[in-house]
Parts: sequence; C-alpha cells; structure tokens
Amino acid sequence: MAARTIIAGVTVVDVRTGGLLPDSELVISDGLITAVARAGTTPRTDHDDVLTPGPVFVVPGFTDTHAHALNLTEPDGTLALMLAFGITSFRQMSGSSDLLRRRARDQLGLPADSPALTALCGEILSPANAATPMEARETVRSEAADGADFIKVAAVSPDTLTAVQREAAAWGVPVAGHLPAGADPRAAARLGFTIEHLGPGIPLLAACSTDEQAIQAQLRSGSELRLPRLPRPVLARILTMALPRVVVNPTARATDSSIALLQHALDTFDDGKARELAQLFVREDTWVTPTLVRQLTSQRADIPSFRDDPDLRYVKPGTVRFWTRSADHFSKKYTPQQHATFAAQHDTELRLVKIFAEEGVRMTTGSDATGAGWVIAGPSLHREFDLLAAAGVDPLRILQMTTVDAASLVGRSEDSGTIEVGKLADLVFLARDPRESAAHLHDIVGVVRQGRHYAPSDLSALREGVAAARSVT
Repeated sequence: MAARTIIAGVTVVDVRTGGLLPDSELVISDGLITAVARAGTTPRTDHDDVLTPGPVFVVPGFTDTHAHALNLTEPDGTLALMLAFGITSFRQMSGSSDLLRRRARDQLGLPADSPALTALCGEILSPANAATPMEARETVRSEAADGADFIKVAAVSPDTLTAVQREAAAWGVPVAGHLPAGADPRAAARLGFTIEHLGPGIPLLAACSTDEQAIQAQLRSGSELRLPRLPRPVLARILTMALPRVVVNPTARATDSSIALLQHALDTFDDGKARELAQLFVREDTWVTPTLVRQLTSQRADIPSFRDDPDLRYVKPGTVRFWTRSADHFSKKYTPQQHATFAAQHDTELRLVKIFAEEGVRMTTGSDATGAGWVIAGPSLHREFDLLAAAGVDPLRILQMTTVDAASLVGRSEDSGTIEVGKLADLVFLARDPRESAAHLHDIVGVVRQGRHYAPSDLSALREGVAAARSVT
C-alpha cells in the first residue's frame, strides 16, 4: 500500500468562508490530511499514490444528521448507497443499549464501504420508557451511563420533555427530537433542545401564529398520548410492531380537528413572529434539522413522481409496495381541501426555513432515512439540498449545513467538517463550483473515505451493486 496519497491539481473549497484554493494538492496519510499545499510543491517518493482527478472542487464529505441506517438487520447496502452519494458520516437517530455497548467495544461491524457513525443515542424516549417524568429521568440516567451521545425524544408530554432536558443536562448529554404538541419551543430551546423535522407538525407553526395562545391551549388539551397500562416489555413490543405503519407517514394520522387547527395556524402565520423565534434560537444556540424531504414525502405522499422515482431501483420490492399502499391510503383518506392544507404546510415550512437561514439559526442536513415512505438513504439527502435551495437558502449555506455545521452539531469540529491539516480525509470531488448552485452538489466525480479514494467507476459499482440486490428498506 502506498505510504501517502497525493491529490493534485484540484480546487479546495474553504467551507467556512466560501474561499477557494485553486491549483492545490492534498496529502493524505493514515486516513488524515497531512498537508494542503500548492500543486507540485510536495516532494514525491516512489511509494506515493498520486491522483490527478482534473479540475474538480474538493469539499468535505456530506453528513446526514438524521438517519436510521443502523435500525436495519442488514444495513450494508444502505450504508454503501449513502457513501456512493457522497455521505461520509451520519448521526444515528434511534439506538439501543445493545448498539451503545457494541460501539463501546468497537464491535459495531460497519462495512468498509460505509459512512462514519458520528453520534448515537439509546432507545427513543416514548410512552414505552418515559410515560411519566420520573420514568423518563430513569431512562435518561440509564442511557447516559451507557454512553449515549444524546437523548432522543418522541411522543412524550411537555412536562416529561422538561424533566428529560433537566436530567440530561445534569449528565452533560444534549437532547434532540420531536417537540410535543402543546410544548413551548422557546422554553425547550432555553434548556438546549435540538429540534428535528421543524417540530414536527404544528409546534413551531403555533409559535409563529398571531393566535398562538389559543392554538397552544387547544394543543395542550389533547397533547398527552394515553396508552394502556401494561408491563414495559409488553408495551415496547406492541409499539415496535406498530411503528412501521406510523413511521412510513406520520401525517396520515391527522384527524379532521387537527387539520383544522393546522389550517388556522397557517392562516395566522406571521413572518415577524417567525423572525422573533429565529432570533431566540440564535441567542440560545438552538440547532434545527429541517428534514424537508421527510416533510414533503409525508405531507404530499401522493405526488405521482414519487412512484416513478428511478432511485426506487435500490429499494426492496416489498418496501416499495408498502410505500405505495400507504400513499394510496393517504390519498383517499383526506378531502381535496385537507390535502391543500398539507400542501400549504409544506410551503409555509419552506418559508420558515428561509427565515431561519436569514436570521442565522444553526441548521444541518438530514433525510430521516430509513423507514420513512419515499425516503431513500443517499439520494434523499440530495433532495434535501434541492428543497433547501427551493426555500431560498444560499448554496454556500447548504454546503456548510452538510459539512462544517454538521460536524459542530455532533462535537466533531476538531477532526472533521473542513479541509485542514490533521482532519479526517473524508472528501467529495465535485465537477462544478458548489458555491454557485446547490445542484452542483449532485455532480460527484469522486469520494475519499478514511483516505481511500473512490473513482467514478467505483461509485457506480457501489450503486449498481445495491440496485442488483435491492437491499435498501
């Protein structure tokens, strides 16, 4: 094996500033960047592997900060597809004590053709393990002791969320996830909450409404998820069995009354209040991962183009059939007016993301693959780039969201997120300048992962291998 890899004659993008270093070369050794120099200035040896990929733009590898790849029994195909689309790291948003312990023993067994796992939580906090504030605190303590990088919450009550945040703070562990219906996002932000999916649902929209108090009162009146009193293992098994039908499209759980309330929040959405919320998020250093692609595929699940997506060739036929049945059910369940409300919700969320970007809210790129209908690990992060661009987010900001900002979110700024000496050699080669258009993020002509170079033919082989196996779910 060559002692070093030298990537010569490229343009390095400084993702912090948007500056360019043209006619440069990168020296890589043992998976790390050891030099960033003017092309031709590094003394060569007979053992060096010198690559000249041509006039490409080199950026840090992309990060999917909201993924569920390790939920799968056989994740290798999913991980390979992510890498083939330039994703060199991911944050796993649903874990377990088993995953945490295996990671601690360095026994996760991720394949060679895989992004790096940069953050892992324990089991998602839900009514199965956090039905009350007291039970939630116990679960937080257990997961923190197991080494969780963060606590993930979903479907807990507002009071339980507060208890979780305070207990996690005592352990020095951040909290991320879903804002409960009726929770005040400002209060959650002040306690350090990281917001996923723009809520999801109505909580952020309610905070931007001129009729916020009335909407919040109605949300609080029905915010508690009541489940039967069963032993925790039994309840956990029931929820696990029901989870795929919920995850495939959470919007399909909407009721007539919740849709009417959503429409009222949309009708009373106020840009001024949205900016005030954004400014508070900036002051509190609140992170937001919008997952616009997840929002679109659930709120507009019946869009015909989803069924014709050529990237479905990577997905198991049974999964495609499940997604199709779910979309058919969603289409028939609601009236045209209700579908118009869902479409307006997506448009308003694009508007909200633009305001967040303009005000400087810290955001990252996530897809919510796998399990979500029409969301395909790898390609869907690129659709997230496109949706962020459609919202009006600047191309450089989108690049920052998936590189330097993503590294900051998970506390990995010292070793990743930018192209600098001493950092991991996880890179993407682009044919066109990513500062000019987010669409240029799709023009991948090479990937480097842990110092290993994947040429276009290698990336094609990864994609075709996954397509042949149809192993993505």
